Amino acid sequence: MISDETNPGSETRISLENVSFSYGEKSVLRNINLHIKNGEFVSLLGASGSGKTTLLRIIAGLENPSSGTATDAGHAITAPSLQRSFVFQNYSLFPWLSLRENIALAIKKAHPELKRARRLVLARRHLELVGLADSVKKYPFELSGGMQQRGAIARALALGAPVLLMDEPFGALDPVNRSRLQDLLLSVWRNTENQRKTVVFVTHDVDEAILLSDRVVMLGSSPAGIIDEIQIDLPRPRSRRILTESNEFRHLREHVQNRFRTEVSRALGGIVTGDGDAI
Repeated sequence: MISDETNPGSETRISLENVSFSYGEKSVLRNINLHIKNGEFVSLLGASGSGKTTLLRIIAGLENPSSGTATDAGHAITAPSLQRSFVFQNYSLFPWLSLRENIALAIKKAHPELKRARRLVLARRHLELVGLADSVKKYPFELSGGMQQRGAIARALALGAPVLLMDEPFGALDPVNRSRLQDLLLSVWRNTENQRKTVVFVTHDVDEAILLSDRVVMLGSSPAGIIDEIQIDLPRPRSRRILTESNEFRHLREHVQNRFRTEVSRALGGIVTGDGDAI
């Protein structure tokens, strides 16, 4: 079980009540009810086209639900807010700015009262946090994909938002860099000063979801609804090696994978065997 020290707070941070969403006549999400606590790490897991990104965009305020309500700390979500920072899959750094200037620009947006010198100091501090202290003057084109994504994470953290939204941020990376950034994210999230950030993380990778999360929310076929919620009661801090060798991890992985395969097969119109394999 998760220790008291690492348990998320009891207060609800993000609340979705009967949320549905359509693009024109195409229904994408249907009757989503989801409540995420302060400091909780929740992964949205589902096949491509299951509405994960649309749901995250509604939480971000980038889309408005066709029906139902979305709230953040009791306030209606109707537009983007500095209370919620977003990390995209494609890094989205400004190519004409150095890495440090990219971070400083985000800080200026969140804290316009700060002088430039102070913003640059804070930018460097956040880049040090993600292991990029030696690259502060480099431009995005001079960085590898993994380094660019670390820069994007540093920028999101620099905003100081209590909610961090991540849309398959490691999906375009090779397995080694993906593992490194997963470990980095866990370390940064665990060691956040003051209250731990609330994280909503979109993925279609079962191992990634189990490694990172307090809870995995699985979306079904479009129009998507929540078909399962799996509590990840594995101790923190988590060691990748120890975790993957444990029976608890293997049992969780088997349960989630079987559920996931069944839903993917259903979406593709296939037949599922008793082992959860599509044929």
